[in-house]
Formats: sequence, C-alpha cells, structure tokens
Amino acid sequence: VCLCLRGYAGSACNLVCPGGNINPCNGHGHCDVHSGTCKCQDSAAGRWGGIACSACQTGYFGPHCNYYCPVNANGKPCNGNGACTLPESDSTLRGICSCYLSPTTGYWKGPECETCLTGYYGLACTKACPTSTYYACSGHGVCRDGTTGDGRCECYS
Repeated sequence: VCLCLRGYAGSACNLVCPGGNINPCNGHGHCDVHSGTCKCQDSAAGRWGGIACSACQTGYFGPHCNYYCPVNANGKPCNGNGACTLPESDSTLRGICSCYLSPTTGYWKGPECETCLTGYYGLACTKACPTSTYYACSGHGVCRDGTTGDGRCECYS
C-alpha cells in the first residue's frame, strides 16, 4: 500500500481527489485515501457538501456555510417564498427570511414566509382581496385571505 501525496488516493495513488493536490476538497473536508472521494466538513465552522465540498449543505448558506435557514420538505429556504439573508449580528448564525412581495412571486409574510400578506389570498398569495379607497371589502367587512382563503368578503354584522 502506497502512502500518497496530498490530493491523491487509491492503492496506486492513481486517483486525483476533487480539488487536486493544490486544494483537495476545496479545504472544506478530507479526501478518502481509498476511494478518492471527499468527506465534507460538518461542524460549527461550516456545513459543506457536494462532490468537491464546494457548496453549502441544504439549509445552510453564507460565505462559510455556517448560517442556517429553515427549509421546507423540498429543501427550499423560506418555504420557497423568500430569500434567506445574513443577520446584522453574527451571533445567532441563523438567517432571516426576506419574503417575496410581487405579483409573480406572491405577497408573503411570517418568519418563514409561510402565509399571505394581509389582503392577499390563494395558494401562491398572488390574488388581491377586493378593495375600495384602501379598505378591504369597502370597509364593511373582512376579506377571507391567506393560502386557504377565497377572497370573499365577510360583512360586519
């Protein structure tokens, strides 16, 4: 069995690790001496993934992959309804969801962009409740808004 130089693996040192001998596994993991595949770092210093440890693991982001953002079952941050941004303070290491607010992406709110902004309804939060002079339902009721709402007015009694 050979003792391979940095960045090489295999019984004959014939396998090149991702990132090569200059920067194996992009400095975010170690190269398995037998298979030549990267075993990516998974610690408080960063959660790296991908074939060459060059991408953040699902739910992590930032220049060092050490900020966490909640993801849904499909692996999308902010439920796919917003973008995860870095907090002003680095102490929490938790990203903050900036919810989308547009006719094409929907009008979302909530800590994880999980519900429609008041006055919008539908599965994609793209439909606006009926308004008149800035008041929903002409000021005489409330709109059934939200992802399960139908946009109808419920009049005050």
